[in-house]
Amino acid sequence: MMRWRRLDLPGHDQARLRSEPGSRRLEGHAEFSDGTNRWDLRYSVSCTLDWTTTRAIVRGHSDRGAIEATVVRSAGGGWTLNGAPVPAVAGCIDVDLAFTPATNLLSLRRLDLAVGQKAEVVAAWLTFPEFALTPLRQRYHRTSQASYDYSAPDLPFAGILTVNPDGFVIDYAGLWRGDPQATE
Repeated sequence: MMRWRRLDLPGHDQARLRSEPGSRRLEGHAEFSDGTNRWDLRYSVSCTLDWTTTRAIVRGHSDRGAIEATVVRSAGGGWTLNGAPVPAVAGCIDVDLAFTPATNLLSLRRLDLAVGQKAEVVAAWLTFPEFALTPLRQRYHRTSQASYDYSAPDLPFAGILTVNPDGFVIDYAGLWRGDPQATE
């Protein structure tokens, strides 16, 4: 299990990675305030053994009401959000939940970059607080065993991601910080 404290706003998040026969699942719970609303979100992301996302579910509530988002990737690479096709993200392999640092683990594990290697992916990004599914270019450059130069040029956003030996981000460019005492 990994726990994080949000640095720019009040809040925290925790996630656990589970291995299951033929698949992996990332499960987490984020609670935070964005200055206007309080959010309580539980999430689950299922992947194949090679870290290809197959499904993501977000359930919870905010001061604005209940939230439920179900994202599914078909074997052919098509995506749906709450049953509606989202052609803009067709062909994406990874999902990125905008409200948590946990989902970067999935891309990092799938890419398995050696120190010095770079990669660009386009993730199916579940935006926050809109909960819409859009493409998001992400660039990773592994600069050491424990750090990556990371950017999402379409936002634009850039920063350093520091990871633990399991691949969980423990410092997310000054936005989230992991609690090293809270890992299992």
